[in-house]
Amino acid sequence: MAPPAPAPARPETLRSYRLLLLLIAGGNAALALAHHLDGADAADPLWIRLGVSALALALAATLETVGVVRRHARMLVYSAAYVVVAVSAALLAWNAFAPSYALGHLAVVAALGLGGAVTSRRSGAVQGLMATAVLLPLAALVLAPAPPGVGRATFLLSLFLTAGIAAVLARERARVSARISGQQARYQSVFDQVGDGLYLADAATRRILDANPAMLRLSGYSLDEVRRLRIDDLIAVGPGETPVADNVRTVRATREIVLPPRRMRTAAGALLDVEVSATVIDTGDGADTMCVVVRDATERTRAERALCEAAAEAQTARARAEELLRLKASFLANMSHEIRTPLTAILGYADLLAEEVSGDAREMVDVIARGATRLHRTLNSVLDLARLDADQRPLGGVPVDLAEEAEAAVAALRPLACAKGLEITAVGTAGPVWACADPSAVARILDNLVGNAIKFTTAGCVTVMVSSDGHTATLSVCDTGPGIPDAFRASLFDEFRQASTGHGRTHEGSGLGLAITHRLVERLGGAIAVESAEGCGAAFTVSLPAAAPTDIDVSAPAAGVPEIRTEVA
Repeated sequence: MAPPAPAPARPETLRSYRLLLLLIAGGNAALALAHHLDGADAADPLWIRLGVSALALALAATLETVGVVRRHARMLVYSAAYVVVAVSAALLAWNAFAPSYALGHLAVVAALGLGGAVTSRRSGAVQGLMATAVLLPLAALVLAPAPPGVGRATFLLSLFLTAGIAAVLARERARVSARISGQQARYQSVFDQVGDGLYLADAATRRILDANPAMLRLSGYSLDEVRRLRIDDLIAVGPGETPVADNVRTVRATREIVLPPRRMRTAAGALLDVEVSATVIDTGDGADTMCVVVRDATERTRAERALCEAAAEAQTARARAEELLRLKASFLANMSHEIRTPLTAILGYADLLAEEVSGDAREMVDVIARGATRLHRTLNSVLDLARLDADQRPLGGVPVDLAEEAEAAVAALRPLACAKGLEITAVGTAGPVWACADPSAVARILDNLVGNAIKFTTAGCVTVMVSSDGHTATLSVCDTGPGIPDAFRASLFDEFRQASTGHGRTHEGSGLGLAITHRLVERLGGAIAVESAEGCGAAFTVSLPAAAPTDIDVSAPAAGVPEIRTEVA
């Protein structure tokens, strides 16, 4: 298996190599001309030095343009340096270590050593070159049959010192270069692994310098393509949006900016919703380099649009519901008039007939009166429920004596209880029990709860109790009826719901009494609870905010409170 071809040198490395080659070419040509002008042509052929200079110049000219040279640039450059060292050492020995040639060789060693130390990232190549530059003259000194033309100790000391300094510098630069390369590798790894799109741009020209893989995937461009773009080519500026140039000026002034959602052009020509933030970073070269973070906002924008559409639909539905509520109120008002008018006539004529007839005819009239009364009561309940649904303002605001209201309710409903053989009592404290409420609402609550207790209790008693702890006024209605089934407890306060349904119902009614009671208690800022076990009766407890007695005329209805009718069940 053939070894892999060497990777092409990076541009910064090629620039260093070119500098070293130009140093070789220029220094070698300068030495050649100096010795030639001194008349040492026989001992220093000019064509050799000029040939080496020409070779170095040819390599410098073809480092980036010829692929083979670029791939093998390091080997060719150091080969040229070894050639220069070998030629210098050979001419030094040929001219019997003449002082001018000794100084020339030291100049070559110093120039190549310092040049290699500056340009090379690895110290081994420079150290090998310096070792060759020292060993060749040393071998010539050992093998020379005649004393050299320069002091042996002085020359060797100068040579060792020059080569040693170059080797140390090369080693130190290699160490620093390795540390910098490691840091660059870590930063490059972080740059490449960031999940959001990230690119660097020159703030002055707005030209893109580099981009991470996430940015390339987001935009659809390759790295070479994106490096040929400017920020203006990526960001689409819509009507009313700040131009890119103004945003860049703001970034340079404030060093950081977060832009509102923008749209980015992709390589395919599509417009992508993105979130953009930019920061100016210090690269040490004095130029303003922008680090721009680009995040795909497609899902967020889609969610916001869906939310706006849902809000618009909800607004439309709300308007529709309000319209339906208005139509419902209008319909109920019309039906109230249409139904109440004939009911009034039926009830009136039923009363007149009851006075005129007797026997079986009287029983028929009583049936008509009871049916009309029941229908009238149901109509009133439906209208009260609709009125409560339409007006959601809280009730209350005046002190109400619960003890007095309980006595009134018990007195009004006692005939109904006595007709069923039930005992009905009101139990309370020695004085008034004040609640912050509405008198008509409290009366309706009592009427519904006590009326239900009487209706569902066949034997025993119904008890109404009131109390207060200074913060909460409590009203309780207890009965000895059949109790509430567990299955019906969850829907107890729903409209039109009764424990017994269909033709097998044991009690008449519309199923609106407890629903209206629950609405009224909530509007009064209170709470209602029920305790019951099937076969052991039920106890409904209403808790209302307590109030201290005041000079307010409690007989006057509270302002803005809808009329609530109190009727005997």
